[in-house]
Amino acid sequence: MLKFREVIDFRITPMNVEGLKGCRYPVHPWVFNEVIGGEETTEWKVLNPRLWLISFNDVMIEVLFETVSLVIHDAEGGPPHKTLMGVLR
Repeated sequence: MLKFREVIDFRITPMNVEGLKGCRYPVHPWVFNEVIGGEETTEWKVLNPRLWLISFNDVMIEVLFETVSLVIHDAEGGPPHKTLMGVLR
């Protein structure tokens, strides 16, 4: 589980794996793709932002942020809602 801080922009876009070819940046499926020098970061250059595009089966998550940290690594692969509840407690 990741914790993003100082989030500047966050978007969820419906996009399946076949649609990745039409994305404005080269994106690999099912991974965290960091875009270096993206258009979205220029307006916020003073903050030294990072842009990640995260692709899943039918959705793309775009996060423009300053920092990110690993909160927990669930090596057992338990249900996501239980992992989240464990962190929030």
